[in-house]
Amino acid sequence: MRMSTSCVWLIVCVLAHGSALQIAFAAEPRKTQAIPSPTHAMPPQVSSETPPPRIALPDDGPRYDRTAEGPGALQFQEAVKALARGQYAVARSGFDALAALDSTSTLIPPLKAFMAELTLLEDPTDHGRREAITQYRSIIGAYSKNPNAFRAYWRVGDLYTDMGWYQEAIVSYQYALSLDLPHHDADRSLLALGVTLGKLGRWTEAERAFETVRERAMDDRLVVRATFDQANALYVQKRKRDAVPLYDILYRRWPNLLKQNPDVLQQYGDALFEAQELKRACEIDLLLYNLFPSHRHAGTALVRLGDSHGRLGLGTKAEFFYTAARTQYADMAAAVVARIRLARQEQDIAASAGESFLQKKVEGMIQGRGLSYLDASTGEEIYKIIAHEHQDDILGSEALYYLAEHYELRGNPVRGIKVYQDVTRRSGVIPDDPWPQTAGLHLNSLLKPQLEMALRDKKDVLAVMLFHSHGHAPEQYYIGTRTLLEVADRHRRLGFSTEAVHLYQTLVKNRKATAFHEEVLLGLGESYLDQLDPAAARNVFESFRLQYPQSPRSPLVSRQLTTAMLEQGDRRGAIRVMRHWTKIYPRDASQGWISLTLARTLLEEQKREEAAAAFENALRNNILRAPQDLLVYADLLLQLNQPERAMDLYRLVLKSGPDSAEAEWARVQIMLNLGAKNHTGAQTSAMAPDAEFTDPLFHRAAGAMQTGFQGAKANEGE
Repeated sequence: MRMSTSCVWLIVCVLAHGSALQIAFAAEPRKTQAIPSPTHAMPPQVSSETPPPRIALPDDGPRYDRTAEGPGALQFQEAVKALARGQYAVARSGFDALAALDSTSTLIPPLKAFMAELTLLEDPTDHGRREAITQYRSIIGAYSKNPNAFRAYWRVGDLYTDMGWYQEAIVSYQYALSLDLPHHDADRSLLALGVTLGKLGRWTEAERAFETVRERAMDDRLVVRATFDQANALYVQKRKRDAVPLYDILYRRWPNLLKQNPDVLQQYGDALFEAQELKRACEIDLLLYNLFPSHRHAGTALVRLGDSHGRLGLGTKAEFFYTAARTQYADMAAAVVARIRLARQEQDIAASAGESFLQKKVEGMIQGRGLSYLDASTGEEIYKIIAHEHQDDILGSEALYYLAEHYELRGNPVRGIKVYQDVTRRSGVIPDDPWPQTAGLHLNSLLKPQLEMALRDKKDVLAVMLFHSHGHAPEQYYIGTRTLLEVADRHRRLGFSTEAVHLYQTLVKNRKATAFHEEVLLGLGESYLDQLDPAAARNVFESFRLQYPQSPRSPLVSRQLTTAMLEQGDRRGAIRVMRHWTKIYPRDASQGWISLTLARTLLEEQKREEAAAAFENALRNNILRAPQDLLVYADLLLQLNQPERAMDLYRLVLKSGPDSAEAEWARVQIMLNLGAKNHTGAQTSAMAPDAEFTDPLFHRAAGAMQTGFQGAKANEGE
């Protein structure tokens, strides 16, 4: 990629004169934005999957006494030199010639180690690695106290790692660490273990391993690699601020190593930016750009330089860096980000202009020049284009966010809210996309006052609509609040029981909701009843009774528990609850419902006498008033051979406003009872229709029954 010479020279000059940079910082006034930039305003070039720095794990090779003399010593050294020169055949010949040495020779262990390494060089495939592992294991088995055996323990792990056998490598390193190895070998094993854990994504464990090596290792090479890797592990875990001190150590102690690695410079600059150490971030980003102008991170560095200067109130310098990124890296994502930033700058100017902006606008209209350049911003079109071209990445989300912001600032909040919602719907679609959450938080700030007002005014439908206008997972913005409880209640009342259960469950799991936990449990249980899930409802209500035995809501909970048990078919359990309830809450408003339900349930269990007593208690307390309940009790009394009392109740049914079927049943029962009394010897006059029964059909039926009974008596006499 090409860069203009003047641009490069300018940036180099800025880097070379740090004092001038600081003066510029102080000279230019800070501009405040109408709407703060989201915290996640970084270019997408930075990936959380940044590879570890390219610094090799230290390995000095097989260990031997370079001053050794005696049989084979000179030949051994010549073979080692040939290996170093890449003359593998010569080295192989030399090592093979030494195979006849006495097994007690001090040259044997290093000889075997060199031959293992030669095997790897001759055959750099997994087959060669497996052969080398076998050779190293033979050294461990035969010479366990030799320095080459100490090295072999972690070399076996290295070879497993090279083959991608990470679990086997971890076992090898851990076994080495369980032994009493020299400090260097133990530290080397722990460092390699951390590297392998990182390859498996076990970054927390890896970070601990690197930290231990840093603290105890005496070998500078181990310390450097451990510092690099610990910083990388923290960065990958998005603990960028924690990584800053480690990058500082690297920059201070080993600056040349840092300057040779653009990946690490990129991470360093990003971490400093995250930590709001903006001047230092500028220094590192300028260093990255000037050292590696063609690297993939160079454009990212320019954009971040613009971001840093913008946050420092240096709008002109920010515009310069954005423009440089847009023009020099036109085929990279950094250019797209730069376009967004430039459009946003123009937007911020319009938002911060205030009355002066309106004045310019009016002046333009008076003079016939139409709208001001601020109102004719190209930002909207830029955002739309980028959002369309980057539908599947973070840039698209960012562009949509600023498009929504654009609409909001230009007095079209309804359209802005719709676009914010579009951003929130991208949640979970693109990995590590921060913009859905940012959009959701902003939506919440816009909608929360309206939602709370709708709840206060009892506008249930509007409240539910506003709640779901927050976009994806709206409950996350009201976790642990009474507002979420009220929203859940509105969902339940409107019949949205599934969503109500979800919201209540969210509150149950959150400790912040303990102040109104009773209400949450009650609502959850009732929602389960609405869903026709009595088993779940019962569990909730029983949990409530255990947790809050003295709660003023206990009567209602017991009633709902009874309902759940009856829907489950557990009548005996329900009877126990209701009997307990009538003793504890004799004056509660639910007494009527409980008494009648108890009576009906006892009757279903064929406990007639107990059911009759329950009905009578309800009647005595003026609870038994409904015609259908009076009929049930009257029929029960007939079964219990209490006809006179039954007749009183049937007459009471006729006075209680029954429907036609209920009235007919009561009259038939009265009629049949009167006929039965005459049949057993009662006075004929008793069969005369009761004066209170004026229905002609009743009179005719009674007369017919009287005649029938008289005929039956005559036949008996004959």
